[in-house]
Amino acid sequence: MRKVGTLHRNLLFLSLCFVLPILLYVIVYFYYVTAYTHGSFTELSFESQYYSGIYKYRILSYGLMEMLFDFLRDWQSQLGEISRIGIITQQLDAEPHVYLSYFLLNTFFGILTMIMLFIYRVSQLSLEYSVKNLINEMLLVNLLIAISHYVIVSYDNISYYLQIIGFMFILSHLRKHDNTMFIAYLIVIIISTLNRESSALLLSMHAAVLVLSDGSKKRIVELVFSTLIFVTTYLSLRFYLGFEQSVIQEITYISNIFSIYNIIGIAFFAAITYLLLMRNESELEKRAGLAFLIFALPYLLLCFLGGYLIEIRLWIPIFLGLILIGNMNISNNLRQDSLLVPT
Repeated sequence: MRKVGTLHRNLLFLSLCFVLPILLYVIVYFYYVTAYTHGSFTELSFESQYYSGIYKYRILSYGLMEMLFDFLRDWQSQLGEISRIGIITQQLDAEPHVYLSYFLLNTFFGILTMIMLFIYRVSQLSLEYSVKNLINEMLLVNLLIAISHYVIVSYDNISYYLQIIGFMFILSHLRKHDNTMFIAYLIVIIISTLNRESSALLLSMHAAVLVLSDGSKKRIVELVFSTLIFVTTYLSLRFYLGFEQSVIQEITYISNIFSIYNIIGIAFFAAITYLLLMRNESELEKRAGLAFLIFALPYLLLCFLGGYLIEIRLWIPIFLGLILIGNMNISNNLRQDSLLVPT
């Protein structure tokens, strides 16, 4: 990375990780009105949605939301008098403290996501990467996540944050042979699975890195053990909370084939994925990205079968994974005993 002074580095950090995400979330939540998400902005409707179906397994996010409800409930009348909150909540037939809870939770984890992405990018950069690359990528992620919030949910931004730190832990373990990092990675898998099933993409990223390795038995055993940790957490939630709609909420593949909106969503995914692969400078980085997409096929299949593909939030974990894997700087940083880079 081109040398920059401490002042400029700090200003970059503040601008990309605090000012920009806060501004974007304020605009999205208080100056646009979602025409997509309905019936989730009162405590009663929140409980109706998040205590049933596939959503009931996402206990981390709705637990945090309930904590915010308890904290803000007594301020509900005062919150409704704040001009923008009052206008938006009237248009959405929402309780002010519930809508504000979505904003606060997603903004907080949106900021944490950008902080961890900044730390990862700076820690993995070498001289051939410029400040311009860093700014472009951070701007892209900020904007993609923000515009995806026409679908307002409580678990997406948490999942992005956990995806980044989980990948940093496993990459650090593979590079430094640090078992503490592996234990931290396993803990993140458990926590992330308590939030959303897309935690399985951490395993896809883990496997994609191993494609470039020597394939040692120890590394493969670690991947298998990590997978068992995910499966155990996943099944434990379903044994405890019941198996009703335990995999997908509803079958939507017919709509995904014939709906013009969902076809647009597929085209968006294909276009951004292609651009993210093409931005990789070496064939090795492209190979790693393609490997990740192959290992992510179960997630993509479930999105097609049970998701609405115009919801671009479904694609953000894939885009984020491609950005993280594309910036491993494989040739300089991973040429170690545990990761033998093919030539």
